[in-house]
Amino acid sequence: MSNTKPAMINYSIIDGSHIAYATYSGDIPLHEVEEFYMDLIQRSDLPKNLRILQDEREARFLDTEKTIDHIVLLLPKLVERFTTLRIAIWQVKPLETAYSKLFIGQIKTKNVAVTVFYTKEAALSWL
Repeated sequence: MSNTKPAMINYSIIDGSHIAYATYSGDIPLHEVEEFYMDLIQRSDLPKNLRILQDEREARFLDTEKTIDHIVLLLPKLVERFTTLRIAIWQVKPLETAYSKLFIGQIKTKNVAVTVFYTKEAALSWL
């Protein structure tokens, strides 16, 4: 019997705002994260200054090092589509928080800001 949980990334726009709220749950492979970001790029109804609240409290990333490297390479494509990008990562698990901080440390793309938060309120305030 496998210990893996089905991966899901769902997102919607928070009512009355221009913030995309994405919930990550289960064991997340690289292709799920890539599909999520590529879907954002394809949407024409999102604001040019995109704000994303990523709720990663129920997620575990598979092949984390490869995922970090790949997402860092996707950020310039997001900035081509959006003028600025702010991502608030809502995380409460120590290991995943450490991976998020590693990801943040590798970002060199202008007009991209990413920070990790332990509460939804703090994340929304920053966005």
